Amino acid sequence: MKHRLRLVVVTLAVVLAAVWGWQRLSRSPASGALRAWGTIEATEVNVASKVPGRITQLLVDEGAEVTAGQVVARLDAAEMDAMLAQARATVAAAQARLTMAERALRAQRNQASAAVAQAEAQIQAARARVPQAEIAQTWQAQIVTAQVEQASAQVAAAEHAVDVARANTAAIEASLVRAQQDLQRVEQLYRDGAVGAQQVDAAQAQVKALRAQRDAAAAHEAVAARQVRQAHAALQAAETNRLQVELRAQDASIADAQMRQAQAGLRAALVAYDVVSQREQEVVAARAQLAQAQATLRLTQAQYDNTILRAPAAGLVITKSAEIGDVVAAGQRLFAIARLDRVWLRVFVSEPDLPHVRVGQPTAVYVDAFPGRPFAGTVSEISQQAEFTPRNVQTREERVKLVFGVKIMLENPERFLKPGMPADAEIAITPERSGS
Repeated sequence: MKHRLRLVVVTLAVVLAAVWGWQRLSRSPASGALRAWGTIEATEVNVASKVPGRITQLLVDEGAEVTAGQVVARLDAAEMDAMLAQARATVAAAQARLTMAERALRAQRNQASAAVAQAEAQIQAARARVPQAEIAQTWQAQIVTAQVEQASAQVAAAEHAVDVARANTAAIEASLVRAQQDLQRVEQLYRDGAVGAQQVDAAQAQVKALRAQRDAAAAHEAVAARQVRQAHAALQAAETNRLQVELRAQDASIADAQMRQAQAGLRAALVAYDVVSQREQEVVAARAQLAQAQATLRLTQAQYDNTILRAPAAGLVITKSAEIGDVVAAGQRLFAIARLDRVWLRVFVSEPDLPHVRVGQPTAVYVDAFPGRPFAGTVSEISQQAEFTPRNVQTREERVKLVFGVKIMLENPERFLKPGMPADAEIAITPERSGS
């Protein structure tokens, strides 16, 4: 109620001042200026709460000057404190989950890479063993074949030598029998005196020589028989070596099986990359959860910051609309602040004098608080519509009563000028434009 009464009084004062100023408006030919009266005004900005809450502190009052960003009020932030702590804990938990997910991903990648590398190495080793085993099998088969062929040839040669030795022994035996028979006839003839002793000696020498040949042939036959046995033994050994060929074939089969096993191991190792993909998705999800938690924290922090009300601009507090303990709604105004860096004076010019006023004209403004001191100003705006007099008045006597609002921007570096101050303005007039 108090605020409404103050607003009515201020409004009435402004209206009366405007009417009085229009009535006092005069032209001073000696000074070449239009004189008018008005009230200092300023841009007003409101300090309003963005969130609902109970006021716990009001740090400024009406008439106080504030700086931009200065804390002017506080709301109860107990719930916001709890929500902020909860949001921070959620961010910490999300960060921990992300860290764990990233560690699990790195471990899975290392494990999968190691398994794949091991499987690939096994494949390479198995691939190398397969041709080696096949070459060893072929080489062993060739060696065994050559050994068997050689042993078979040795057996054949030894058996042929035995046959030759036996035939030679038989021939010598036959010759020895004939020589012994001849020796008996010669000895009989010698006893009968039919032959001489020389023939008996020759027959004996022949028998003796044939016996020696028979013994030599028998020894040669024994050697040949022994060689036959050795050749058969070598052949049997060569045949036995065919087992080595089968072993080499088994080695080749084993190497091939090992390669297939290594390939299967590689496929199994590659499956580990599917787990890596799952871990990557878990990391993405954890990052999203962290981002969401951080966004919630920022939102909660912003809501907490909204419980601290700050002046949006430097200026003068002209209205206080709440008290400590009041519960305010979002958007409800607590203070009105007039920006002292943007003040102006609004005066009124009659229609006949309007052609002498231009935007940009210099103006001197005087206030009672600083008598004799002019404040520099500039005409910044001229109203396009008359005020106080109806527009449909047609007579010249009535039209001269029409007035137009003129806005004069003022320099106020020392912030001496305050809203509501009465002020006089002297507008330097310009000659009327031709044709006006």
